Amino acid sequence: MTALPFPGSLQGMNRFVLLDALRGLAAVFVLFRHTVPFWGFNIYRSYLAVDLFFILSGFVIAFAYDEKLRTKVMNLRQFLLVRLIRMYPVYLFSLVLCVVVWSGNLSMIALPLAAAVFFLPWPMPGNPGLFGINGPYWSLFFELAANFLYGLLRPVLNNVMLAAILIVSAAGIAVSAFLHGNLDTGWMWGWPSISAGFARAIFGVFLGLFLYRHYATLSRFVGRFVSPWAAFVLVGVILVSPSAQAWGQLANPLIDTLLVLLVFPVLVVAASRHTGTRGRSLLLWLGAASYPLYVVHQQSGSIVQYLTGYWAQQAAPWSGIALTVGLLIFCVLLEKVYDLPLRRWLRRKLLKQL
Repeated sequence: MTALPFPGSLQGMNRFVLLDALRGLAAVFVLFRHTVPFWGFNIYRSYLAVDLFFILSGFVIAFAYDEKLRTKVMNLRQFLLVRLIRMYPVYLFSLVLCVVVWSGNLSMIALPLAAAVFFLPWPMPGNPGLFGINGPYWSLFFELAANFLYGLLRPVLNNVMLAAILIVSAAGIAVSAFLHGNLDTGWMWGWPSISAGFARAIFGVFLGLFLYRHYATLSRFVGRFVSPWAAFVLVGVILVSPSAQAWGQLANPLIDTLLVLLVFPVLVVAASRHTGTRGRSLLLWLGAASYPLYVVHQQSGSIVQYLTGYWAQQAAPWSGIALTVGLLIFCVLLEKVYDLPLRRWLRRKLLKQL
């Protein structure tokens, strides 16, 4: 496969600035979802941010590694190590926060924490989540599983096989949505939920690969109808949209399925076309905060709520705004001071041995 005709500025920087910012925007909506006492209200469809994460991850991973895997410049072991290096430093920091949050009941989290060190779920009494110590870990578990499947299949992953994977996983998403009533599933124990988690992750990651492989055609088509900034705004509108339960029991699962299978891919391609420099620093800042924010927001919110007592609820939504701004700043600093230096060191130490 030859290099795709990405816009020149993106090709030189190897960065998708607006896609980074999209990931940051999605992370903020997940924060809203998991810190309701700070806001006084819930944003219903914010759970779809995870599907956007999966698609963005698949697209960017394909851009960075697909050709290397195809030509065997990079093998499966190296690819998985690169992914773990990308994810683990901030993840390890969040595990420390888990210990702080659960310090009053460390015996209950001993086994879940030990399993989580290896990105593995473990049941906790009274908690239906795969990762009771920190709910958002569930999507990291499924993303790594999808990454492994992609790396394993890449040497034989032609367009026919890719289409088959997308069709099967898309069917899994649709079935999961209609069985559950929406796509807020995948994070709980039980085979229906676990199957939904795999379907959402596999579809998103492999759809990202599909978008990469057919980028030239898709970009020209999508560019006629949706501008990059319109795509950014539309993602926000989707994630803030309310429940459609009043339209009937099938409304929410149908809307969720159509958004993930059809709308999100269009918006991702549209946002990837961004080449301007206006607001670039803010977009990079939002992108830099995205992964740390997603991984540490729930524990951070719990710590702040414990320290401030009832202030979070009494001052909502101003307390939520303060929490969001503070966490964004903290997460940017966390990436710059801790995450990036540690990742560089790990790459030097570990990748040169392979």
